[in-house]
Amino acid sequence: AVPSRASHRSLVELFNPQYLPHVLGFKFQFYKGEAEATPLSLYALCGLLLKQGAVELEQVLPHLEPSLPKLREMHAADVARQVAA
Repeated sequence: AVPSRASHRSLVELFNPQYLPHVLGFKFQFYKGEAEATPLSLYALCGLLLKQGAVELEQVLPHLEPSLPKLREMHAADVARQVAA
């Protein structure tokens, strides 16, 4: 196992599983609007927890930016731009 992932797993096991989405959400919300970018390690940890089934995608999505409606809007604008080109 990659050492950082092994240490994440032992740390994550300290939390009550029902609180994991809230802890992740809190961390993602902390970086929203900050000058500092969200660390890639937070995305990696979130992906690992999703892969392991510790959290569900629906529990994490509300905390990510851009929101789903904004992503749809961006996609529609991108498609329209490609069609016009």
